[in-house]
Amino acid sequence: MPPVACDPQLMAGGEFVLKVKVVSRGGHELKEIKVKGTDLVSEVKERVEPTFESKLRFAGTFDEFPDDLSLVDVGVVGEPEGLSCFSRRGINQEL
Repeated sequence: MPPVACDPQLMAGGEFVLKVKVVSRGGHELKEIKVKGTDLVSEVKERVEPTFESKLRFAGTFDEFPDDLSLVDVGVVGEPEGLSCFSRRGINQEL
């Protein structure tokens, strides 16, 4: 999924709501959290799945986001749809 065209303020690290589908062996759930474009992927993963190790990526892809990059760096801007967080407690497949 390509980056979403959006307000320059968001590209500069402004706050937005991130919708993430958390997939695990027990099923899946949709979580919404407030983030900034400058938040590191590792910080966002910790907020979405604090208990278990996880991977964050665009739905339908297999390339996980590097932990040391910001959301803007990986192309997550402007309330994108289609992000998945795969928890190590479950199966790594999309539903």
